[in-house]
Amino acid sequence: DEPTANLDPVSSDLIEDLIMRINKKFGTTIIMSTHDMIQGQRLADRIGVIMSGKLVQAGNAAEIFYQPKGRDIARFVGIDAIIGGVVMENTGGHAVIRVGDSCFEALTNIPKGARAALYIRPEEVTLTPADSSQTKSSMRNRLFGRIKKIVPYGPFVRVSVDCGFMLTALITRRSCTELGFSVGTDVVAGVKATAIHVLPEEGQDQR
Repeated sequence: DEPTANLDPVSSDLIEDLIMRINKKFGTTIIMSTHDMIQGQRLADRIGVIMSGKLVQAGNAAEIFYQPKGRDIARFVGIDAIIGGVVMENTGGHAVIRVGDSCFEALTNIPKGARAALYIRPEEVTLTPADSSQTKSSMRNRLFGRIKKIVPYGPFVRVSVDCGFMLTALITRRSCTELGFSVGTDVVAGVKATAIHVLPEEGQDQR
């Protein structure tokens, strides 16, 4: 039950290493509870998400963190950007989804005309200055926006960008400094079509 709770980083690493060595040496199944998302990804072969006393999703780390089954789970595993839109086109699973005045390309089987929710992890969002030659990219989804907030996050910073809706990017502190980002900086946010997790918008009748 949270074996590294209240431990310093060095001690936590030692405990995690011990857990992994026991698992590898003896083939022992270990069930561990944690609120540390990074630790869960680092140690677990399978993860179960428990909310309000119920198991709401189980799977490997990629499934839990990149393919959450709903809004509450997505928030729990660190997805800030959950954006509602309408599927304008869908050709063989390659969809164009309108969000306000912008359009995203993403992969989904949700049909044309249906409402959808786009889930975008912060580490999947790239940022470049709006006036930079680096804004030229093969990335399908490129959106102009303005930085509204920069929050330190260990060796990284979480950058909130207003693109007509809010996107959050997770970038290194060094990148933030070298690119000259500050609140009010105009940027281009990029997201690959394959990096967007799409679900029917919650509350929509899917019959």
